[in-house]
Amino acid sequence: MAFSVRFTKRAQDEFSSIYRSVSPAVRRNLDAALSRLEDDPFPRQNPGAGQDVVRQLQGEEQRWRIRIGNYRMVYRIEGEDVTVVRFAHRSEVYRGV
Repeated sequence: MAFSVRFTKRAQDEFSSIYRSVSPAVRRNLDAALSRLEDDPFPRQNPGAGQDVVRQLQGEEQRWRIRIGNYRMVYRIEGEDVTVVRFAHRSEVYRGV
């Protein structure tokens, strides 16, 4: 099953701003994370690193976060749609979710 990944306006602005400011290596990680979300929004392991990258947010039934280095992508799943609601540095991402 392929999922469709969409961004809220806020998440798109955050993602675009960060994407322009990071190194090419981080950009590749961001692109790979988006690709993995399209394939499976519930991956449990980071390929090669053996650590959890996706977790359900506590107290939130339909909100998940994926860890991408120092950045976090918070998203919700609605049927076959994955909607990214926040994308920010780990120190800021949970404010206002």
